[in-house]
Amino acid sequence: MSTSATASLIDRIQQSLRDTARAHFRAWDLGIATVYLNPHDVAPHQNYAIPNHAAPVDSLALGQVADAFRSRYRRPRFEFIREAAPQLPAALEALGYAPELHAPLLVCSAATVAPPAAPAEVTLVGHPADADDATLRTVLQINEEGFGGVAAAAFSDDDLERCRLLLGAGRAWLGCWAGRPVACGMFSGPRDGLCELAGITTLPGYRGRGIATALTAAMAHDALRLGADLVFLTADDAAAMRIYQRVGFCHCATLVSYGMPADQPWAAWGGE
Repeated sequence: MSTSATASLIDRIQQSLRDTARAHFRAWDLGIATVYLNPHDVAPHQNYAIPNHAAPVDSLALGQVADAFRSRYRRPRFEFIREAAPQLPAALEALGYAPELHAPLLVCSAATVAPPAAPAEVTLVGHPADADDATLRTVLQINEEGFGGVAAAAFSDDDLERCRLLLGAGRAWLGCWAGRPVACGMFSGPRDGLCELAGITTLPGYRGRGIATALTAAMAHDALRLGADLVFLTADDAAAMRIYQRVGFCHCATLVSYGMPADQPWAAWGGE
């Protein structure tokens, strides 16, 4: 892919991330960046700023972004594609932000994705947003445990409603080994031809059996079938990177985040 084509692709994905954030969070355009906040959740991945197109790096403007977080009881944090704003990381670090995330961003299309295949013991099913409560609770529980959370977590009706809103026209996928749900992933409905796969994980005792590879391929094909022309995701580590590359994903950029150290307790906030 040419340099100009790669740059165009990166800009397209960054805009998709902006559009998705605006659809699910409260948004404040502050010129240099737009702040996206969840009024009901203080988790860092639910509250972040994305730089705007062609906005010059300015320390005063970045200070105003930090103030917008603090005035709403949130820790200042940026999350963006590094190649879309290459001068921003150094400017953020100079202001005291610390790097938190450095994840390869990978893409695939119908021309590159591998045919779906799964071990004989594996069954894979994609569930729509109106799936029954028990199914969505199973997806959320596997996601919780797969990423190091607690076993037997409690998920409220509000948690299920937020999950349904996030999925929209997308799917929540479950992977079962010999009938037992052990893996999951999800994606929102495609937007402007793009679709991000997220939350792909397998319970620790079932890793290394080809379940995540089969699940990722099935999800990618499903997203393409539902109207995406390009599917993207981020890799948490080298093992995940190898899985996604086997499916046909190619590395094109890097998703990064920078957060201000927590110097105060961050509280619930009812929004404006």
